[in-house]
Amino acid sequence: MSDRIAVGIVGVRNSTDDSSREAAGELETLRWYPTWRAPVRDDEMDAVVIGTWPYLAGG
Repeated sequence: MSDRIAVGIVGVRNSTDDSSREAAGELETLRWYPTWRAPVRDDEMDAVVIGTWPYLAGG
């Protein structure tokens, strides 16, 4: 038995709806979210990774 866990990108949210749809197409995922809060609230989501430019992170 392997100790590896399968991980995949199941949804995206970008700065705009258009760029979210485009990213979803490039990543071959069917789901894009209308806001950054939507994947956080998605009961089917096990984990959420949020990436942002350093100047947006407040640090």
